[in-house]
Amino acid sequence: MKSYFICLLFIITVMPGFTQFNIVLPEEKRAVQNEYLMKAGVSVFPFNPMLVIEDSKVHFAFTKEISVVIGSINLKHKSILNRIGAEYSYIFRDVGNHHFRLFYSLDYPAYAGDFAAISLSPGLGYFTDFKKSGAFPQLSTNIFIPVEDNFAVNLYLKARHSFIFQKNEKDLTDISLGLGLIFLL
Repeated sequence: MKSYFICLLFIITVMPGFTQFNIVLPEEKRAVQNEYLMKAGVSVFPFNPMLVIEDSKVHFAFTKEISVVIGSINLKHKSILNRIGAEYSYIFRDVGNHHFRLFYSLDYPAYAGDFAAISLSPGLGYFTDFKKSGAFPQLSTNIFIPVEDNFAVNLYLKARHSFIFQKNEKDLTDISLGLGLIFLL
C-alpha cells in the first residue's frame, strides 16, 4: 500500500512540474525538440493502469504497449489496419509479477478526422508470465493521434481473457486503460 501511495504522490507532485520548463529555441529546432520529447515521454511513461482478475482476486498493475501497423485491408470506404504488438505488465502481488503478451489486432475505424481516429479493435494473442502461458482474445477501443507520418499515440481501453494452457492454473481476465505507441510502416 505504501508503494501505491508513493507512486501516486510522485505523479501528482513531480509530473506537472515538467510542463513549467520554458526553453527558447528557433522555431524549426523547437518543432524537432517537441517531436523527440513527445516520443520519449510516451515511450517511457510507465503509468498505464490495469486490473488483473485471477482466481477471484483483483490485482492492480502497470502496463506498457508498443505496436506496429503492418498493412491494411481496403474495403469500400474504409481501411482496416492490421497491427501487431507487444505488451509488458507489472502486477503488484507476491508471485507472477511479470506478464508479457504478443498480439495481433484488426482496427476497424469508427471515425477518422484531421486530428484523431477512433477505432474498435478485436484481436488475439499469446500470454506468458514465464511460468505459465496461454492464448487470449481481446477487444479494445482506440483513439489514434498521429504525431508524424510514421508515428502515432494510441489512447486505449482494453479488455481480454487469457485461457491458460496448463490444466492446474486459473485463467486471467484483465482490463487496462493506457497510452501506447504505434509505428506505421
